[in-house]
Amino acid sequence: QQARVLHNWVSTKKMALSGTENDFVVVGTFNFGFPGEKVNDKARENPAYTSLSGNGLLTFPLKAVWEKDPAAFTYAGDWVDNDRLMDGFALSKPAVRHYVAGSAQILRVDKKFADLDEYRSEISSHLPVIARFKTNFED
Repeated sequence: QQARVLHNWVSTKKMALSGTENDFVVVGTFNFGFPGEKVNDKARENPAYTSLSGNGLLTFPLKAVWEKDPAAFTYAGDWVDNDRLMDGFALSKPAVRHYVAGSAQILRVDKKFADLDEYRSEISSHLPVIARFKTNFED
């Protein structure tokens, strides 16, 4: 359901902004993993991801992080059993040219705290995700 709502929102925005500003970034907790990610030792299918990434609707730069390190996750702590990259961002097709390829990273700030429970209660149960963008384009 989340993917359907997001797909409709992005499609509506693309039509409304057609010919003006088409670059946008969607940031949030998507709560889905990538197709092929193993859950309980089975590679998952992911219709939510497929519907959002199909036809170039949105690009998810954290997919490259997962492909490089399938054990990567955005949840604070050292273990999570599924939906490893819940948090992140998605780019509209025109916004991809602003993204610096390979710059998406998960910051393990939870490791700076001696007490993981303190991090989770005082900061967040999730980890920050960062990326670099070039903004020197005219549009």
